[in-house]
Amino acid sequence: MASIDPDLIGRLKKISGILQLPYNINNKVGDECSDDEDDEYEDTVYIGEGASDRIVTSKFPKEKDVVIKVSSAKSLSCKGRFLLTQSYWHVTVWVEKKYLRLPPSYQIIKDDSLVRQQNLVTIFLSDCLSQVKDKSVDKDGLKACFEAFCRVSHKEESLSFFTLEETLKEYLKLEPKQCYLDMLPQAMYGNHKREDHSIPMMEHVIGSELGATVLLAGSHPLLVKTLSELLPFSFAQILHKLKSSSCFRPTANAQKHGMEIVEKKKRYLAAEAEDATVTTANEMATERPWEFVFKDIIGKKLHIYGTEAKLKTYKEMGYMSKTPQTPKDAVYIYDVLKTDSSRNGNMYMGLKKLKLSNLLKKLDYSITSDKRWSEALTYLENNGVIKCEVVQGDTNVFLLHNWKAEVDATLGVETILKRHQTDPLQWDVDFNSPDFAHIRADRDQIKASHLICCLPITVMSGRGGCGKTTVVTTLLKHLCDQEESKIQDQKLLDYDEWDESLASSPPPTQLASSPPPTQPSLEKVPESLAKFQVAESGEDNSSSNQVKGTKDCLGHTRCYSQESGANQSLTKHQLSGDGHPLSNSQVPDPPVVDPHNPDPPVVDPHNPDPPVVDPHNPHPKPRSQKENLQAEVVSDLIKILNHSKPDDCSELQEFKGQILLTAPTGKAARLLGCKAKLPSATLHSVIMSWRMHLKESRDRPWKYANVQVQKLKTFPISFNPS
Repeated sequence: MASIDPDLIGRLKKISGILQLPYNINNKVGDECSDDEDDEYEDTVYIGEGASDRIVTSKFPKEKDVVIKVSSAKSLSCKGRFLLTQSYWHVTVWVEKKYLRLPPSYQIIKDDSLVRQQNLVTIFLSDCLSQVKDKSVDKDGLKACFEAFCRVSHKEESLSFFTLEETLKEYLKLEPKQCYLDMLPQAMYGNHKREDHSIPMMEHVIGSELGATVLLAGSHPLLVKTLSELLPFSFAQILHKLKSSSCFRPTANAQKHGMEIVEKKKRYLAAEAEDATVTTANEMATERPWEFVFKDIIGKKLHIYGTEAKLKTYKEMGYMSKTPQTPKDAVYIYDVLKTDSSRNGNMYMGLKKLKLSNLLKKLDYSITSDKRWSEALTYLENNGVIKCEVVQGDTNVFLLHNWKAEVDATLGVETILKRHQTDPLQWDVDFNSPDFAHIRADRDQIKASHLICCLPITVMSGRGGCGKTTVVTTLLKHLCDQEESKIQDQKLLDYDEWDESLASSPPPTQLASSPPPTQPSLEKVPESLAKFQVAESGEDNSSSNQVKGTKDCLGHTRCYSQESGANQSLTKHQLSGDGHPLSNSQVPDPPVVDPHNPDPPVVDPHNPDPPVVDPHNPHPKPRSQKENLQAEVVSDLIKILNHSKPDDCSELQEFKGQILLTAPTGKAARLLGCKAKLPSATLHSVIMSWRMHLKESRDRPWKYANVQVQKLKTFPISFNPS
């Protein structure tokens, strides 16, 4: 690495030494040295489809107070965000007033005598095993077994971080044959279980993120140093993915967890040479460090996506001074295209506009000749970073992922338009409905509503508050209400058919000697009516026991006898075909009268159902006024909640499940969902949900699998007409 940017040398102090984390300091998150631009460092690193779509999100490390041992007699303290704080790292930092201002540079300790003197390899094993939550793993036994192996095989004198991987491979080969704890006296290493320790060594040490980072720091120190400077918050995850790209990857013939680790161990030991991606990454760090600025090049060569170095970091760490002219021009052009796309929302920039861009001037950089422009654009296009298209004499320069998005959108629009020719969109919307009262007053809003209902694609644009969201949500809510009305009409139709079939059945009194005719059972009731029963009122003038009926809050009729005073909830099956009550043998017996309390209970005509009597407390004490008031409040609250959140029937839920409102931001998505009373989500959450579905639960349906985008054919978009 070259020295840092000369403009920073005057005000920053360089500290280089062995990293130590003091035990007497309570390290907490602080904000004294936090820069506003630190948030831009947060990356999302994920592996492509070739590696099972594993997604890893890097987060900010906490700010820590650390001590850097410069020499045997001198130590200096500083504070900052250190991703790794173990005592076997040699770091170089640039500080201002004891606060870290540039990313720390990591290298593994090279002094072999210091490694053996402080037993740093054992400390490294302890750090890896400290992350293991499985209590069945004998951590102390594993460390003791490896120490016994080093003693028996005479590796103690030559053990260092640069020979550690070779030593571990030899240990993995020999340990399964005989546990090395059996070769030394038990008193030397304690009473540990004699077992094959090579499997937990492979899984929890070599296969861990820290283990992969340390092993690569010993075999490829420049790679670790470069990545720690350019990608300070995600370099450990990247190194882990590079290390695990071949031998640690899940195998097709190892379904169970234990067999999978055994298979990984076999592949790790059988690998005669290092993985090609590690070799490529090391070549990039050694010869072409500027390629880490382009996430498309990282994805293409290393199969790691979504992370790249910032231009500011690349300059401050001194790499720009060693970069050839053409890649240097390409780095600045790429930064201008990214900034314009994120700030202004442009999918491309014309070459003429790009050359005169104020963003390039703010970077204090100029590309003077057309030849340099041509060579830089060719370099970017050949490496899959940009796409150039010539339109009307000017060259439009796209970022490649923006160009692909434009192509996908064009193909989608073309498909929808072709489908509309064969299957025209027809929505039966009543614009005279009260739902559109607040829209009819605005000419543009009602016009937009009509266009949405008759065109396959409708694009709306306008200033904030002009009613774009209102038009879309009002129309969708009206369609849902229409669908609900159709479902209710179908239920009533099903009930009328059921009622007619019941009325046509002969009454049981017509054939006294014959068995009772079969009444329509509840099993034959239409499914939409299976949730509830509907009773009818009836009156028998010829009977001495007059039967009267009242309707309850659901519209059901409750019948009771005036003579006995006993409540009888007569459903449709307890009335004859002409509305008369059935015979005594078919009507339930009245309740037994308590001789100690012969007075019949008072029947509330609005609530004729008899009260439920507790068998353990047949004569409860009357409730106090306070208890009655509490019961009324709870009852009213339940009614309010039930009224405010009515449950949709299954048919309506199925219809609404086909609609998903999406927006770029969470605020916009919530606004759409609340106004239309429909499911809503951000575009990124839908994308991440699909990726997580592919990663974890392909055997289960995706949560948005029922959404029918093609049936709606409506895409409300807000954009800049220019």
